[in-house]
This record gives sequence, structure tokens and C-alpha cells, in this order.
Amino acid sequence: SAEDVLKIEMPDVDSHPRLCFIRDAIRGIAAKFGKDTAVCGVMLSPVDLPPLIMGIDLWLDTLLFEKDMAERIIDMTTQFFLAWSKAMFDDGVHFIALPLVFCNPAIVTEDIIRNITFPALKNAVSHAPGPVVLHHGGAAVLSSLEMLSTVPNVVGYAIDHCDDFKSARDIVGPDRVLL
Repeated sequence: SAEDVLKIEMPDVDSHPRLCFIRDAIRGIAAKFGKDTAVCGVMLSPVDLPPLIMGIDLWLDTLLFEKDMAERIIDMTTQFFLAWSKAMFDDGVHFIALPLVFCNPAIVTEDIIRNITFPALKNAVSHAPGPVVLHHGGAAVLSSLEMLSTVPNVVGYAIDHCDDFKSARDIVGPDRVLL
């Protein structure tokens, strides 16, 4: 249940064996290639992590019918997001990439995006300790790109193959990377 999710202790980024394995890999890649090549850390945003913990159906149900509970879960996953992104930057990544699913109107309603997921994403990314690239997450993002272009710390966007590149460039301007 959503209540059970709040009882879960998020993994410690300095001691959890699987996270330490990833951190060791980041340090190794950064040491070998980091001076010549940008190293990307891939992670989930605080609004895209809950479905992995509780399942997509229960997360959608929580977003639709239990806004307060959804916000409490997002607060919990935001703390993990900030700790994990800091650890990855400390270990040598140059930027992080976030696939966006629960901020995409092809996946959830505009109301959920406007009132829950986008404000949470914007808040978390604005506190990220380094640059972020937002990834389409498997769905067209052009319709939400104007909104996404207001997120601080975002240096680029990986758009979907169905999105029009010129239109995307017109929205995000000349100073951000489009992939």
C-alpha cells in the first residue's frame, strides 16, 4: 500500500552494496575517460522512482486519489534523489540524465502533472548538485517541452524520434543541448 511505502527505508548511498557497486563503476569510468569524455549518471526522478517501489498501478491510483500520500512519497524519494545525485557527482559524473514518464501528458493527466509531478520534479532538479538532461522516457515530449524548459539546472533534452527537432529548438532556445 502507499502507507507501506512510507515505512521503507531508502538505501544509504554510502553503504548499500548495489549502490556502492555503481559508485565504484562511476569512479572507474571517470578516472579512465572523464578528462576527455563526459560521464553521464542515469537515475530516476523522485516522481518516477515510486512505480518501481510500489508498482505502476498503485502509483497511478495514489496520484489520482491520494494526493497528500503521493506528495509524502515524493518527499521521501526526493531526499534519495538528492543524496544519490550528489554521490554520483562526487564520484565523477559530469551530468545526470532523467527519463521522464510521470511528467508526460501521454502517460498521466495534465492535472497530475500541473499539481503534483511537475512541481516536484522542478523542485528536486533545482536542488541537484550539477547539470541535468531530461530524457523523453519513450514518449513524445514536444507538448510539454515549454513547461520543462523552465526547470533550473537543465542543460539539455533528449527528445523522442516523433518530436519535431526544429520546433523543439524554437522552444528551448539556442543554449541547451537537444538530443
